[in-house]
Amino acid sequence: MVAFGDSLTYAGVYEDKLGQLLMGAWNIINKGVSGNHTYEMVSRFQSDVLDQDISCVIIWGGINDVYGAGGFPAETIEDDLQSMYTDAKNTGLMVVALTISPFKGTAAWTSTKQGVCDSINSWIKTTAINVDYIIDAYSLLEDPSVPDTLLSSYDYGDHIHLSTVGYRLIGTEIYNTAFL
Repeated sequence: MVAFGDSLTYAGVYEDKLGQLLMGAWNIINKGVSGNHTYEMVSRFQSDVLDQDISCVIIWGGINDVYGAGGFPAETIEDDLQSMYTDAKNTGLMVVALTISPFKGTAAWTSTKQGVCDSINSWIKTTAINVDYIIDAYSLLEDPSVPDTLLSSYDYGDHIHLSTVGYRLIGTEIYNTAFL
């Protein structure tokens, strides 16, 4: 399978945990690129995913589109994600989609960006098509006492990247949802 995304995927930690739980039954290829926006992910999707000899793709992207200066509209990000989901499904791949994780507490966070994030996450959970499994990373990682932020034990310290504990939680949730 291919783990496909931005720096949250590039870190490689959730993939390690998932690989341990799968006990070597799957080879996991990490195709995370730090700083990638979804349009950049779309541009490399053919070579990094569709041209690989795989049967599953895990797609986790969108946070850079929302978080970055100016941000992109929700519809643009959703179109990019849907393009990848559909291309993967049309190729016969199992598709695992993750929602965007919390990022309040970063210098770039605004209520407007939060609204875009919420809109995309709702779309992934209720409207996106050609997805076999959805992992609600947002709800899984959110601090219940401080909405829209990462739980401190899951926060690497920059309020956007995950601690080892957070990444392992994601790997475990993917396993429990898509492979049990």
